[in-house]
Amino acid sequence: MLMPDYMVEYYSKLQQFFLATKTLRIQAEDAFEIVLSKEHSPRLLSFKDFDKTSDTVSFDLKRVCRLTHDYVFYLYKLYLEYRGRQPFQTINLIRQEDTSLPVMYNKEKTGQYLSFRSIPIPDKSNRKNWCWVIDAAELNRVLMLLRLPTLRDGNDDIVLKNECVILQLQQDKQIQIVKAKEKVHFKSN
Repeated sequence: MLMPDYMVEYYSKLQQFFLATKTLRIQAEDAFEIVLSKEHSPRLLSFKDFDKTSDTVSFDLKRVCRLTHDYVFYLYKLYLEYRGRQPFQTINLIRQEDTSLPVMYNKEKTGQYLSFRSIPIPDKSNRKNWCWVIDAAELNRVLMLLRLPTLRDGNDDIVLKNECVILQLQQDKQIQIVKAKEKVHFKSN
């Protein structure tokens, strides 16, 4: 299939919405008209004002002008400058994956797992090259299970853009977090 799974789910939700609207319009026409009247819910374009002939639904919209080929490219150029020159795969489609990886502390297995959100980068398949967002409470939970001091400033999310980051802990200690594909390395000094 060409569309990602979440877009297919969104499409099915839209179908459910419009089917529910159609059912309400048929079953409770007077009440439906009151709810959608312009004085109660003003809209520039109301989704109840349409004509249906066979399989075609048409809204009574008048064309103001026809866009020429050059003007379409100009609008596209303005759009790219406004949004930034990003590939189409990433415009407004940023997804996050919830991940849980085993924690290694000073090169030893701990049996603990760290949960975090990772933001996939289309060009990079290795998870350690992605941006990781770790909830401060989750990191403090793992640190306490490893009998380490907690974060000094423990309210905000920790964003790991690089492969390695050093965080300040209480009691003037530091911890180094190193991202890997299948695990998370903690190193303390």
